Amino acid sequence: MRFLRSSFLTTVKPTMLNVIRLAACCLIRYCFERMSVQKTISLGPGATIAVVAPAGPAPKERVEKGVVRLHSMGFETRIYGYSEGPRHYLAGSDAERARVFMEAYLDTANDAVWCLRGGFGSARTLDHLDFDRLSGHIKPVIGFSDISALLLTLTSRLRQVSFHGPVVTQMGDLAVSLCEQVLAVLDGSSTQLAFMDERKIYQPGSADGPLMGGNLSILCSLLGTNYFPDLKGSILFIEDVGEPLYRLDRMLNQLRQSGVLSGVAGVALGDFGLQSPKDKNQAASLWNELSSWIDGPVISGLPCGHFEHNLCIPLGIEARLDSQADHLLFLETVVQ
Repeated sequence: MRFLRSSFLTTVKPTMLNVIRLAACCLIRYCFERMSVQKTISLGPGATIAVVAPAGPAPKERVEKGVVRLHSMGFETRIYGYSEGPRHYLAGSDAERARVFMEAYLDTANDAVWCLRGGFGSARTLDHLDFDRLSGHIKPVIGFSDISALLLTLTSRLRQVSFHGPVVTQMGDLAVSLCEQVLAVLDGSSTQLAFMDERKIYQPGSADGPLMGGNLSILCSLLGTNYFPDLKGSILFIEDVGEPLYRLDRMLNQLRQSGVLSGVAGVALGDFGLQSPKDKNQAASLWNELSSWIDGPVISGLPCGHFEHNLCIPLGIEARLDSQADHLLFLETVVQ
């Protein structure tokens, strides 16, 4: 069979052009999606906070203590209950917890949704959420620990900024200065997060990318589901509590073997509650190994986690992690 060069090129060129056009469109769309995170309103004194429990219930006295702190910061509160009552370690059934969250989120009388506590169960509500309805009503959602499943999903699905920060039951125990930092992030006046004094550089460098992360156990639990976030190009931050080193090792290795750490721009390590010199030394070895998997800076000492230093971190916001700086820098405004 004879092929004429002119007819061959005539056939190939349009095909190649189509491939190039498709690739260019995909790249533009990807860049647009990464840049078009929707920002919530500035949250300050006078705002109305919906207090909901997407995970577990909390003792009445801890709820009251946290609500008093929110009031002292100038917020009004609306506490949402569950008609069915607690189910063991859950604040209510999966369907009811999802329904109450959506009710609080969609209610225009509420300026933000602040999660009562973590525990367990947020991921169980995800299948019951109507993301199409939620997408038209962007507002701040604050929480951490088990709430990471909800925050990561909202940030990924709705392309909105969510806030990894103290739950209501933790707010009552925080120092006033830390509460002021939380407020500074929520009202948009904060432009950076200072690392703690025990900051340590495991791998030097500088990287820019959207902030993603939260509780390590919860992040791993989302692997293989439709809710695991895209971590490529991100500044990943992680924290956890009550996990011995071998479990931390196992979870980090699971992330590595699943391939989701490929393309992560940098890692900021929060508080893991490791107190003994032995645990700290072994953890350093683990963080060094993690550094070998990341093409970017790996730095510990980010003040987030289950202990006294748990600052507010805006998920989805472009930030810079730089080993030569003593802080995590926000590269864009956090709120509208």
